[in-house]
Amino acid sequence: VAPDDNLRIRFELDSEMFEVNTSNRDTGDAKENLENYNFQGSKTGVSFNYRYMLGILDAIDSDKVVIKLGSSKDPLMIYNMENKENEEVTFLLMPLRS
Repeated sequence: VAPDDNLRIRFELDSEMFEVNTSNRDTGDAKENLENYNFQGSKTGVSFNYRYMLGILDAIDSDKVVIKLGSSKDPLMIYNMENKENEEVTFLLMPLRS
């Protein structure tokens, strides 16, 4: 997880990889490659405030989520993939500017 002085987390993704990374001048870089995802579209990269992302993921009662992203300037849409008891809540997360 990104430290407090660096709230930016970056997603780089395409059909073959989903990479989550952050960097900090004091502690260095962190990179994680995610597995078990489906992606449609062209390669993209987008940055977010990690605290807002964690808040959304904590609020969703599921291990699986759907993330939809248009361009790198569009809000990210996140919702529960399992849709328990017909509860469908969509969260929006605005990207950070580069």
